[in-house]
Amino acid sequence: LYDELQVGVRAPRWVNDLDVTRCQHCRNPFRTHITTSRHHCRACGRCICGACSTKKLLLSYCKSDGEVKVCDRCY
Repeated sequence: LYDELQVGVRAPRWVNDLDVTRCQHCRNPFRTHITTSRHHCRACGRCICGACSTKKLLLSYCKSDGEVKVCDRCY
């Protein structure tokens, strides 16, 4: 997915939503009828739940956007 040494330097390739049914960190399922927040980490591109993406960072590749949502692991 990404080179850990390059996190935040360039935009990651996002995991396709249709390929992911569970959070790529905690493995909790994403539901279709009951809202379970699903986010893409702007640093690594993984698809994660809201509980695993509680932080924000200023990343080099998108400084003009200000702080962006990242997964807790990348933080």
